[in-house]
Amino acid sequence: MLLLVAVLIAMMGFALVRHWKVQKGKNTVASPHHLHCRR
Repeated sequence: MLLLVAVLIAMMGFALVRHWKVQKGKNTVASPHHLHCRR
């Protein structure tokens, strides 16, 4: 159960960071690389 919560928090953090990066600059051309690392 704790592991699930930790994973959920990590996913939320990743989403937040990605959103921040997108808002800061539309330099998401190198995003595919991050998408591959997300798994």
